[in-house]
Amino acid sequence: MLLLAKQNHTQSFTASIKIISRKEMSCVAPAKFERLPELAKPTHYTLTLSPDFKNFTFRGQETTDIEILKGTDHLKLHSGEIDIKKAQLTLSDGSVLQDLDIEYHRKWTTVTLKLPKHISPQKAKISLDFVGELNEKMRGFYRSPYKDVDGKECYLAATQFEVSILQLHTE
Repeated sequence: MLLLAKQNHTQSFTASIKIISRKEMSCVAPAKFERLPELAKPTHYTLTLSPDFKNFTFRGQETTDIEILKGTDHLKLHSGEIDIKKAQLTLSDGSVLQDLDIEYHRKWTTVTLKLPKHISPQKAKISLDFVGELNEKMRGFYRSPYKDVDGKECYLAATQFEVSILQLHTE
């Protein structure tokens, strides 16, 4: 799926992504690639991105429906180049674990959300608020220049989501 936002148009948009299959896909991996153990399975993503074309940054909110398959006291996600400002986990009984501790592993592009208690297998929702740079690296959420009808340079924001990039697991 490809998402685009033009400079002078909608300032935020939401994408709802349902995971239908988990087929293998090729992707560029960090120097030491290690598949994360599948102790939790994502089933649905709701993602809102708000690009700021003046500062080439963006804000985002994501809610991920997951099935926790084995008991755990932390969750590990692929994260890329974002700064998570707030993380919480809503459990199947409606209780909310707020302000989760966040541990970054930038070299491996992962982040660990530390839970205040051990949780048993169940359905849950992870909610994240984050910020990032709207870079020109053509990965993640990035900017791309184009010329308008008057020859003025403008920007669009784009991303390509693949199941292999949006994976969520626990360790």
